[in-house]
Amino acid sequence: MTEIGTVGIKEFDQTTIQTIIDGCEEFYENSINKKEGDKNFIEPFRLYEEFRTLIKNLFQVAAKEGNENVLLMLVNSRLNLEFKTIENLDTISITDFNDKYQGWNFNFDSEDFFEKAIQYNEDEVCRRIIDNQRDFISKLVKKILVDRNFDYDFKDLINNVDESNMINNCLRVSEKFLETMLNSKKYHLFQNISNFHSTLDLNILSSQNTRSTKLYLLHVNNNYKVDQFEKYIKQSDLRILSSLCYPFGISTTQALTEVQSRIPFIASLKAIDILFSTDKLNNMAINSLKADSMFLIKNIDKNKINRELLKLAVSKLNELRQSIHKNDSDLRKDIYLKLEKHLTYIYEYAKAEIPAENKLISKIKKKIKQFTFKEKFEKDLKKNGYLSNDSIV
Repeated sequence: MTEIGTVGIKEFDQTTIQTIIDGCEEFYENSINKKEGDKNFIEPFRLYEEFRTLIKNLFQVAAKEGNENVLLMLVNSRLNLEFKTIENLDTISITDFNDKYQGWNFNFDSEDFFEKAIQYNEDEVCRRIIDNQRDFISKLVKKILVDRNFDYDFKDLINNVDESNMINNCLRVSEKFLETMLNSKKYHLFQNISNFHSTLDLNILSSQNTRSTKLYLLHVNNNYKVDQFEKYIKQSDLRILSSLCYPFGISTTQALTEVQSRIPFIASLKAIDILFSTDKLNNMAINSLKADSMFLIKNIDKNKINRELLKLAVSKLNELRQSIHKNDSDLRKDIYLKLEKHLTYIYEYAKAEIPAENKLISKIKKKIKQFTFKEKFEKDLKKNGYLSNDSIV
């Protein structure tokens, strides 16, 4: 198969490669459905290893030949192989540690594929590998953890070690993706890293896991999210941050509504600090915080932590105001005006939606009045011809 596939790759014969993949997948599925003693029975794990090796060998050839279509086919086939395996772990004996499946093989292959794809400048293949790692972790969350009736116990970490290590090891692969990406200056690939984390948040929340497990998973994913976002912001040549590279604010409302978790919201406040400290805070990120604040206002009595988080949001905008000085840069002056504008939006929305909350509304109004440099900064920017970017995407 390897020899036939190699020839097909070199001749850009996608039909041959697809035939090989389809045939192997069908043979593997048939082996899963057969029982020991059947005339044509072959141990599924043996076929799993053979098919995995074939994919790895052909990937190496396709990378050298610059055959992007085949690379994408092989990456998808590798994910399909693992999905089929996960769905049939009662039949296929794969134990990585403590007699449990941990997904080590897929992690190893993802890292290997990504490094080769970067080496050969196969950006679309890199994107697919990142997306597939995201889908793989989502499968573990929605299938493996649920099947094991995993209920994370924050008071007994020893009992959580197998499952927590499994998730951490899979998420650590995204860390290696980022490191390779930054070293190669492939900064545009962070769009997929961003989507990786924001989508994983949503998949965690929509899973059938217990609330305790969801809180743990949100905590771990958001720690990686913030850490990787900070590395990207500080090490890339980014000038204008787009919403595609901002993995915050996507799951905030779902987390608050479904599991009463503040984790994604607190992560977004950390992201605001990272952007401000590097002079990369923009209207898009501030608007995202404003949108979350309006949700908190609308649902202030539906969750006991909503009021607290709204106060944190207002305090964050005020805290940033205090960090901007009278003779600061034009960029900082522009941010100052944006902070005042969005805080005013929050104030007006609060007056309309929760008029009975006089004390809270008065506090927000008081914060707005503390923007004493507003008129001066408006004049300064107009005089200097500064062009403000008001995009929210």
